[in-house]
Amino acid sequence: TPSVSLHNNGDFITKGPWVDVRSFGAVGDGSTNDTQAVLNAVSSLGSNPGIIYFPPALTFKLEDTDADGIAVLLSGKSNISFIGDYTRIITSSNITIFQVQNSQNIKFSGLRLEDTYGSNGTYHSDSIGISLRGLASGQGTSYVQIINSQFKGFKYGMYGSGNLGGVTAPVEKITIDNSKFYDNYAGLFLEGYHTAGDAPYAKGSVDSWTISKTKFDTNYKWGVWMESGSTKNSYYIQNVKFTESDFLNTVVEHGLYVQGRNHSFINSTFVNNNTAGIMS
Repeated sequence: TPSVSLHNNGDFITKGPWVDVRSFGAVGDGSTNDTQAVLNAVSSLGSNPGIIYFPPALTFKLEDTDADGIAVLLSGKSNISFIGDYTRIITSSNITIFQVQNSQNIKFSGLRLEDTYGSNGTYHSDSIGISLRGLASGQGTSYVQIINSQFKGFKYGMYGSGNLGGVTAPVEKITIDNSKFYDNYAGLFLEGYHTAGDAPYAKGSVDSWTISKTKFDTNYKWGVWMESGSTKNSYYIQNVKFTESDFLNTVVEHGLYVQGRNHSFINSTFVNNNTAGIMS
């Protein structure tokens, strides 16, 4: 595959092979399971950087492929972009569509992710659009970009947590820009600490996230849920910055439930949330 540059909606340029998922058998009709085709497209890159391309005006259905209920798992990867043009990627199952762990420089742009089961208070118990995780000591995830994308119908539109078992593996330097989270149980869930039997996560397990020009609208319980466990002002979640973002019409509780420290909210609005705009 020739090396190309793709410029998507003015967001970024990624150099490397441009792989159209249809070239690996993806159909995009909304009913065919295209998961294996997408996995084969990712595998075709090997250790090289590249672009996985989802063409516009199509709907790609992804389902789980492993025992953990994950459709597309990126572990130990770098410099891979998933690019669409307002392209719809759906599931009807209780799964995570994309999980990124122990990886760097991963980009998602122009995608509409949806769990078609979830809506208006009824959601799968664990469905996630994109999950960002650490893996083991020294194997965190960093420099992930979510741009011009949408999340609908999930338990959590996006999930970020610094490790899988109480070790130092931060999820850090994450950017969400010009995106929308709507009709999820929670639009974005950042978790820095488990209280149900797990050891406390390491310092800064969720660190340095920047969310700009993003709308959290008509989510069921929280627009954004930032949970650092029993130590509300701890460093397990820190340095999360919201700029020009909207928290609107949360059905049951808060536009933003915030724990951790050193967060900032610049030119952001909180309108018509049921209990409070911000709760800590």
